[in-house]
Amino acid sequence: MNQPPILQFDLDSIREIAQLLRESELGEICLETTEEDAPVTRLSLRRATAPAPVTSPVYAPIAEQSTPASAIESEEAPIGPKKVDVNSLSVGVFRSAKVPVNVGDLVKAKQVLGNVESLRVPNEIAASVAGRILEISTSEGQGVEYGQTLFVIEETS
Repeated sequence: MNQPPILQFDLDSIREIAQLLRESELGEICLETTEEDAPVTRLSLRRATAPAPVTSPVYAPIAEQSTPASAIESEEAPIGPKKVDVNSLSVGVFRSAKVPVNVGDLVKAKQVLGNVESLRVPNEIAASVAGRILEISTSEGQGVEYGQTLFVIEETS
């Protein structure tokens, strides 16, 4: 019976190939035979990626501030209504709610503003806060991406 040739590597050959891989900019070396009577025989060597070095953070000393208390109070949160983005939680096609909302409408927290249809499954988009719709960034049937802002709401108390 005629036996197929076998690709054999001795340890020295493998070491030489590995050294070639280390010295080159190659990421992988693959040697294979394809004889008519033999199955594909392959030797693959890949460059090992070194883990990123772990460094400890360097902390700078905090300088003392001589800012008066009145200046600190004025640097706190800006006075006025807070704007909240309502983002898509999936990729798909935007569909308006059964009762569509418009710019200027007042909405309740958890009110459904629309849905994003993905693989024919509707995923509800609800208001995270109560407030007034300032902006609608999408329209019926428009494709949307994950994280895309769909609505901007001005939060009310």
